[in-house]
Amino acid sequence: MTNLCERGYQAALMDPFNAPPTCVPIWPSPDSLKQKFFWRSVVPLLGTAGFGFVTARPVFSYNPLSSNSGVFYSTASFTGTTVTTGVATGVYGANPNSPWATTLFGTENIQGRCVSAGIRVRYVGTQLAMNGTVAALEQPAHSTQSSNAFSDLLDYDRTKVMPIKKEWIAAVWTPKYQSELDYNPLGDYPSGNTGFGYPLAICVQADQTQTGVNAFEVEYYVIAEFIGELVRGVSPNTTSPRSQKILETVQHISQSPMSSSSSFSDISSLAESIYYGSLPVAQMVQTGVTAATAYGMFRGRGRTRSMM
Repeated sequence: MTNLCERGYQAALMDPFNAPPTCVPIWPSPDSLKQKFFWRSVVPLLGTAGFGFVTARPVFSYNPLSSNSGVFYSTASFTGTTVTTGVATGVYGANPNSPWATTLFGTENIQGRCVSAGIRVRYVGTQLAMNGTVAALEQPAHSTQSSNAFSDLLDYDRTKVMPIKKEWIAAVWTPKYQSELDYNPLGDYPSGNTGFGYPLAICVQADQTQTGVNAFEVEYYVIAEFIGELVRGVSPNTTSPRSQKILETVQHISQSPMSSSSSFSDISSLAESIYYGSLPVAQMVQTGVTAATAYGMFRGRGRTRSMM
């Protein structure tokens, strides 16, 4: 049997936007508070040069300093052609609506860790102005995407690319290092690792001058869990000896090139199938089913109900 934490974790890694709050089924696994935070807005992402971006890192506390924002995004007055991780002309920062202040961590024995996180973008402007291309990437080594141009994202085989249209495209964070699975007393991105920055980025590039409404819906979600003497509302966690292999399999499904050409709704529905047990990843791991085969199994089963 797949335990609830294990099943929820599988779904959250693929679709943090619709998955419910859950836990990491990997030791250490004390009872924890499981929460989900978000930030969303409608933004004129494309700047004067026809380029725009959203970049993010998983933060689970609120820091009022703009330099420590969880997400940065461009607006219509942006003049650059590369990703910028800092407030500048036409670039703004934002944080998820976490009730946890960064100052509580370390001083009040509170620790947290990110379960899953992601950013997604879809066009909501006029049909007349809907032209160009959008690319989404989780940087493989979790290095920062600051200074990346649109062409830099296209250098990666896992980058998801599609024309600008009224469908979601997403970049989802999954842990790559042990420090990203450990509880962190700083309430921020894992410390003690050089090169960590803003690993998620979605860039848009217009094909021609915009003549209509330049508007994109942007969402940033974080699922996290918390422990500590002052943390209330905790619930039990469970570990699984299969968790590492399950993590690898889910990463392959959600990030492999075969899913790069698929719409985000396909990946979201696949996550629903996993959560409700109609597509048991844990059993597939044990029997050696490949990511491509799992995706094919899902496409043959059809969609499931919403997780929310």
